[in-house]
Amino acid sequence: MHELINKLAFSLFQQNSLQQCSLEQLHEMAKQYPYYPAAQLLYTARLKELNGSDYQNELQKTSLFFNSPLWLENLLSADSGEKSSFENVQQSEKINYEDFNNDEWVVENPRPEIFDAMPALKEKPEAIKTAEQKVTSESALSFEPYH
Repeated sequence: MHELINKLAFSLFQQNSLQQCSLEQLHEMAKQYPYYPAAQLLYTARLKELNGSDYQNELQKTSLFFNSPLWLENLLSADSGEKSSFENVQQSEKINYEDFNNDEWVVENPRPEIFDAMPALKEKPEAIKTAEQKVTSESALSFEPYH
């Protein structure tokens, strides 16, 4: 189980790990405090460990308390031999970058075909030219400012 879940179990129940907490104890706390995300998380994590039949329903309820489903999945699947999709995304999307003078990061384009397919504008379109001419001809103020 993830170390944060074990720390949470210690702070709420003074148990060293989630395995030492009983399922009934966790269910009672989640039932007594239905809007407490920590209680919902601990109960869901314990149900996952025990392969409880109500795990999917509790997972849906617990996911309402987390704004990042990948983080929730990472908390529930850490150190259980499973590889979370968060880790898969991190490994599959390695982006190369170079460090210039330690003040900016230059990122290589991972998909150059997108920019290669865009047509290059060699000349300004006629509408832009006429708009620029209007602005330059009307550059004098037609009103008197108050300040």
